[in-house]
Amino acid sequence: RVFAQVNDFQAWDRWTPWKEEDPNPKATKISDPSFGEGATFYWNGNDKIGEGTLKILKSKPNELVELQQSFVRPMVGKCQMSFELTPDGEKTKLTWKMFGTKTFTEKAVCLFMNMENMIGPKFEQGLGKIKTQAETPSEPAVPAADAPPGTDN
Repeated sequence: RVFAQVNDFQAWDRWTPWKEEDPNPKATKISDPSFGEGATFYWNGNDKIGEGTLKILKSKPNELVELQQSFVRPMVGKCQMSFELTPDGEKTKLTWKMFGTKTFTEKAVCLFMNMENMIGPKFEQGLGKIKTQAETPSEPAVPAADAPPGTDN
């Protein structure tokens, strides 16, 4: 259930912390299929969420989802994110990371802005919502007919 939340862009709408920043973006588009390697998500929203794309680069069932995030605005830039899943008894530990190289300008911006303080609370909020979604038995994470192979609903 945890893997299905992060591996399928259709599920992201239920937990992404940025939805609160712009509940009605100008445009969103999700590829078909919406899950697994190669799946893409495009958004164009207000000044708080900007515009860009997410693409799943690597998907290992119940282990890892790696993504590339490309921004068009408010600043042009790229970064990578990963969701790492590890068994923890009868539960799953989920780690959400963001990483990548910075241009000179991005390094200068980071001197004045603490990215951990800006992004960290959003990651914590999203992780909490993923936990709630994964632990809610009344609503499957992904409809069974649409579930990626090797996932449990």
